[in-house]
Amino acid sequence: MKSYFKNKNFFLKKKILKIGDKSMSHRSILYSLIKNNIIEINNLLESSDTLSTINLCKNIGINIYGPINKYLLICSFKKKNNKDKINFLGNSGTTIRLSLSLMIENNFIIGDKSLNKRTMYRIIKPLCLIGYIIQCKKNFFTPITILKKNNFGLKYNLVNASSQIKSCLILTSLNSFLKLYIKEKKKTRDHTERMFFNIKKKNNFIINIPNDFSSISFIINYLLIKKKILFLNFNFNKFRIGYFDYLIK
Repeated sequence: MKSYFKNKNFFLKKKILKIGDKSMSHRSILYSLIKNNIIEINNLLESSDTLSTINLCKNIGINIYGPINKYLLICSFKKKNNKDKINFLGNSGTTIRLSLSLMIENNFIIGDKSLNKRTMYRIIKPLCLIGYIIQCKKNFFTPITILKKNNFGLKYNLVNASSQIKSCLILTSLNSFLKLYIKEKKKTRDHTERMFFNIKKKNNFIINIPNDFSSISFIINYLLIKKKILFLNFNFNKFRIGYFDYLIK
């Protein structure tokens, strides 16, 4: 890890910042759709996108309590398996791309006016190659519904570098007994691999979400303008800190 700071004598006023990482918040919640677990999540980002993911899981039968002060408790042992539900996801394209393969059959996914104009071709294509039968509007717009879920296995080359498409395929593989082989031409963010491959096989566990660099970057800008010094604690993933490397240059 690079050393980005030089120590000098200065007075530091201690402040604790808690801004949960958005990507890891989504993935922590969606893990409840894969395994039967009791999950405790600390430092959850309470944004409209993550709340859409929470509402989606609640709507299809997951017991979720919270969020309260960035804390969330999930119990997925008794899933209700609700069918023929209409799931409104607001403007959260991340929720659709990550959760589409985990949806129960014959459940509708729809978004707001803006999201309904965004094509989901990049995520629908690999799922159809696996064996999913998906119904959607023309040009792969929402509303989307999965009519049948098959998994024949797949070797898939990620032509477009996208961590969300890669994550969707990884979640699909974790949720089935067949393997998917994914080849990337260009490396993308690896939050999903780091999270799920390191989770121990237990019935209950705690996920502590680190701070989000995208949100903290605004604070970094403010500190640079004011010429102040502050130690920051955030998710230091090399695929996420391009702006930080730019500042060093």
